[in-house]
Amino acid sequence: MGGLLGEGELKVNFRKYSYNKTSKLIFKSSQDGGLTKLRKKLTLTALFLFSFISLFSYDLFFSGGELVHFINQKLNISTSVKVVSFSMDDTISKNISAINHQIFLEKDGGYSGDLNLNIKYDKSLDGYLHQKYMIFDDKAVLFGTGNFTRSGLLSDLNIFIYTEDEKIVKVFLDEYENFQSGLFGDSKKVINERLNAAEFGKVKIVTGPSKEVLNSVLKEIKRSKVSIKVFSYSFTDPYFVHILEKASSNNVKVEILSDDWNKTYSSPLKYMVDIKIKYRNDIHAKCITIDDDTVIIGSYNLTYRAREKNDEMVVIIKNKGLANDINRKFDLLWQEW
Repeated sequence: MGGLLGEGELKVNFRKYSYNKTSKLIFKSSQDGGLTKLRKKLTLTALFLFSFISLFSYDLFFSGGELVHFINQKLNISTSVKVVSFSMDDTISKNISAINHQIFLEKDGGYSGDLNLNIKYDKSLDGYLHQKYMIFDDKAVLFGTGNFTRSGLLSDLNIFIYTEDEKIVKVFLDEYENFQSGLFGDSKKVINERLNAAEFGKVKIVTGPSKEVLNSVLKEIKRSKVSIKVFSYSFTDPYFVHILEKASSNNVKVEILSDDWNKTYSSPLKYMVDIKIKYRNDIHAKCITIDDDTVIIGSYNLTYRAREKNDEMVVIIKNKGLANDINRKFDLLWQEW
């Protein structure tokens, strides 16, 4: 699976469009090098295996140029896209505007670009529309921790996952249907789905505002035995102070990579006991890994507003490979600072 992931680098990319590009490169090489028929047959066999792998692969991205390139390539080969984000600018909107598109944004975040896009704004008066995902042709979804802006996709540290798993895509479509029906905040139908996904294994997807979002995250933290690694932009919720300190007191190694926003505002992070914390000026990710086998990712900041007011999405994935990939990135950033 390769070495350490750098910013903007993607993990696992064996999908069919990549296979097609790869095949052209290989056959050009075969012409230039005069490969034998046997070697050509072996090449075709290898390509078949790549195609097979593509049926069960996913893509993990960290913000950067590779992510933006991937999104633009997906938009170029798609006929429709559905977008949900707190805010958006023109970083990728040109390719969005070229196809059938529907966009929901938070009115306080909004669109800061210049194109004539089909945008609707959330109707909740209490909380933010804070989810971040993009559905391509109703068959694939890119979801994660960043808005579809220059800072969200390029400069700040965010994490995104792309999947074509039908069960996962359906859940995101169901949430999108809430917004399409004018249902936001407490008025919408809360989603709480447990899935057995071909690509990941056990997956739980929960939307808020609901107590189930908080309870689901706390439950995973409580079961930790060895380690907890936290990417946190905004951290103000005392529930998480208590549960993380309790985990630490039970000999669980707790490490937090926090944005320095928490130094400026009234975050309880500075009062936490026996927990290692490092600050950076570019952390926007909202992601927790537990015991090298569980990933909690989504739009959910560890705040009161996220818990009680906002339209949020949390995805809990039981997958060691995914957890290890994210942990390697965490450890790299930890060592740098």
